[in-house]
Amino acid sequence: MQILVSAAAGSGKTSVLTERVKRILCDPENPCAVSEILVVTFTRAAATEMRDRIYKALGDEIENNSENSDYLRRQMTLLPTADICTMDSFCAKLVRENFHLADVGADFKILDEKDEKELMKYGVKEVVDTLYEENDPDFIALSEMFLSERDDVALEEVIENLYTFSRAYPSPSLWLDEISEKFCPETDPFSTGWVDFCAKNLLMFSDFYYRRLRRCVALIEEDSGNTSNYTERFNMSAENLRILKELLEKNDWDSAVNLLRNGLVVKPRLKGKNDIDEDLKAVTEKVFKSFEDTIKSFENHTLPLLSEHKEDCVTLYPIVKKLCEAVKMLTNVLDEMKKERNSYGFDDILHKAIDLLADFSQGEPRKTPLAEELTSKYKEILIDEYQDTNKAQNTIFEIISRDKTNLYTVGDVKQSIYGFRLASPDLFMDLKDSLSDYNGEKVPSQIILENNFRSREGITKSVNAVFSNIMSKEMGEIDYNEKEYLNYSANYSEKSTPDLEIICVNADKKDEFAPTEPETVAKYIKSIVKSGATVRDSNGERKVRFGDFCILLRSAKGKMGAYAEELKKLSIPVTSSADCEAALSKEIQ
Repeated sequence: MQILVSAAAGSGKTSVLTERVKRILCDPENPCAVSEILVVTFTRAAATEMRDRIYKALGDEIENNSENSDYLRRQMTLLPTADICTMDSFCAKLVRENFHLADVGADFKILDEKDEKELMKYGVKEVVDTLYEENDPDFIALSEMFLSERDDVALEEVIENLYTFSRAYPSPSLWLDEISEKFCPETDPFSTGWVDFCAKNLLMFSDFYYRRLRRCVALIEEDSGNTSNYTERFNMSAENLRILKELLEKNDWDSAVNLLRNGLVVKPRLKGKNDIDEDLKAVTEKVFKSFEDTIKSFENHTLPLLSEHKEDCVTLYPIVKKLCEAVKMLTNVLDEMKKERNSYGFDDILHKAIDLLADFSQGEPRKTPLAEELTSKYKEILIDEYQDTNKAQNTIFEIISRDKTNLYTVGDVKQSIYGFRLASPDLFMDLKDSLSDYNGEKVPSQIILENNFRSREGITKSVNAVFSNIMSKEMGEIDYNEKEYLNYSANYSEKSTPDLEIICVNADKKDEFAPTEPETVAKYIKSIVKSGATVRDSNGERKVRFGDFCILLRSAKGKMGAYAEELKKLSIPVTSSADCEAALSKEIQ
């Protein structure tokens, strides 16, 4: 059966995975050896931890049940050879074992990031130079779109970025063909995704500002009574938003575009004195200004009528096809350079593994003989951190599975943070939406682990309060409702201090005497350690140490140094994320 475990933060998903493996190995009715399972984790450290936990679980099972002790001891002995590994390790092993089929040397090496970037630089330049020599009109039109007086850097970046993005798909070549066909003038715009994307964003915009403008009117009328001159622009603009939303919901694209072009903002000339509280006026004016500024930003993204879109596609279609052709050329050039060196990136090894397992000659992937072998071998495939899987990786899981009936996936879309590495959290959500809740029967289903065993109650309540108001399927992949809440299940002793503190810092740069954020954070950490506050770890209660603190920044660039400096001023030891990032990169491999 196919199972998706949606495991909230601190819910014990590693323990659940370990228990699942233990039960599979200890099942007397359907015995399964460690060689017949595949466990894919996100980092090598996680793989090592999983192996250790399984070893301990089997040892505990032998102590509690000696009936299968000989069999279980054998599994413990074989555990170091089990396929409990990262995706990169699994693919590298598969390619090495089948190097003759993958058309690589048996002793191939993995390129480091620096060498891979250098090859990319030469590869893109070679492709661009070749296309210039061909002097194809479509390429000349493409190059003129990114024309620079000095160089072709902008064009090279576009080709490189599209190449990188295509590698997140199981067949980059087929994906590029699909992309170019979306620009075909005869393709229905509603099937391309761009209308749907624009419409969804406009619907969110309409709903958001409609409610805000109407709320402003309600507050003004409640406070001031007769303020028709002032509130007229709020009401009329809100009505335009309502009409826009109605048109979009009816898929009347052209009418919606015309409404946007005619203007949503209504700014009538105010007459007479408006008896409105100055503070309330300031707040409502700020809301209206935000609405106006958002409308102005649309001017940089002119939306076409359907007829105009078709005219644009007549021009763009051959140019986009040439761009996709350039990306395919880059693929071939890089393949040749890497084959000559017998060195490949992990992304290359992933795609060589896919080629070993899946045949795309008929469009949809079909199992190769090697894939059939692995399908027979693995009785269960368990995938950790499924929310950070991309479509290329997912193809491997599905192609070696038994029609997906033996897939056990674990993750939490709320913790998906690797979109910049082309992870596809929509895979997780599509699967989650297709499965019913587990009811004890052996059918495809989802299990939700909502109990949090890590945090204090004040933390879980605060998280639920914040994210239930800001996270939705449109903004965050999931509707954060009671079904997704973190339920406090830890066993902490009561304390007099709060679980959560919010410290507001005046970030006004004009005030030279106001403490900066780094100063405030450093002083706070110093005061907590000095106060003798306690924390709990696996050994029980102890006094808090500097190493218990972690500073999370939206962007470390340009800020990390300032924080490190302020911490060092107060003799607080600090480690930046630069070293951690390098370590994480190695761990994932």
